[in-house]
Amino acid sequence: MKFPARLAAEWLEDRCTPTVGAHLASGVLTISGTATGTIHILQDQDTAGKFTVDVNGTAVGSSFSGVSSLRIALTNASDTVSVDLNGQTLSGNVTATLGGGSNTFTLVNGTVSGRVYVGAGGGTDSVTLGDGSTSLSVKDAVIQLAGGTDTVTVKNAVTVTGSLTTWYANKVTLEAGATAQQMGVLGGVGGNTIDVSGTVNGNLVVNAFYWNRLSGGTAATISGTVNRLFFSGSNQADSLTISGTITTSAAIATFGGADSVTLAGSVGGALALNTGAANDNILVSGSVGGFTGIYAGYGNDTVTVTSNANLQDTAFIALGAGNDSATLDDSAGITTLRLDGGAGTDTYAGNRTKTGLTLVSI
Repeated sequence: MKFPARLAAEWLEDRCTPTVGAHLASGVLTISGTATGTIHILQDQDTAGKFTVDVNGTAVGSSFSGVSSLRIALTNASDTVSVDLNGQTLSGNVTATLGGGSNTFTLVNGTVSGRVYVGAGGGTDSVTLGDGSTSLSVKDAVIQLAGGTDTVTVKNAVTVTGSLTTWYANKVTLEAGATAQQMGVLGGVGGNTIDVSGTVNGNLVVNAFYWNRLSGGTAATISGTVNRLFFSGSNQADSLTISGTITTSAAIATFGGADSVTLAGSVGGALALNTGAANDNILVSGSVGGFTGIYAGYGNDTVTVTSNANLQDTAFIALGAGNDSATLDDSAGITTLRLDGGAGTDTYAGNRTKTGLTLVSI
């Protein structure tokens, strides 16, 4: 028997031609279209508001003068966008909508008097403010990256005079030498890594956001200086390490999951810590100037207060239900500390007659 021929289609190479246009209207320079390479937007080093645009080294139009704001609107191709202010000031805003694909955006060297907004859709996206050497100052920065595993980096010598807010990025870094007046991080669904080595003069708010739909926990390290910390974790295994300085106060809730919290730095005022259910590990080797409240919740928890700890005001540690263990080094500084083991078979290592210590159910 002879079978009929089987028809098939063969994919051809992508022959779409990148098309990017630029036009200036009412002080807004708009760069839009589809690019599959690098878009370089450069301000003149001698004249603020004068810009050139090129795509893969090819100029788009001539120079544009009288620019007060930049608007970048791209399609779903994977784009690389570089904005260099060349040491000059842009008097308005930078708004970049990068579309889908895997996109990279950098803004360096100068001042943006208004707001910086960067948005991108699905794909692995990366946004960098600053180059680590030349200074960059912006009023506010809002970075919203959906889908993929996304990264936001704020480099040394960057100052955000208002608020720095990131949405859904999985890795957020405020480098040493970078400063934000306020900082807010709303995490993505794939788990989050947050590193604050710089300075936040106001509030640092970290929220895992998709806390009950995450595939990984939130890991945060604070080695810089923050005025107030508000940390809201997930139902996964979260970790928080504070080795820097929290000037005023810290409110921390890690919720479910086997969480790990380390205080090796200092909190100038009150510390409120609730690690929720599951088997959590809490290590205190730093100082707290105000009231200390630690609530370990249900699970087999471990709390260790080392010789370097200094709890300068009233402290209360509740281990919650479960078979918990607590260690208090005899050299740790306490004023009054009430340690409550809660229900379960708990163990305590330390001097039971230490001045200022009250043990309950342990």
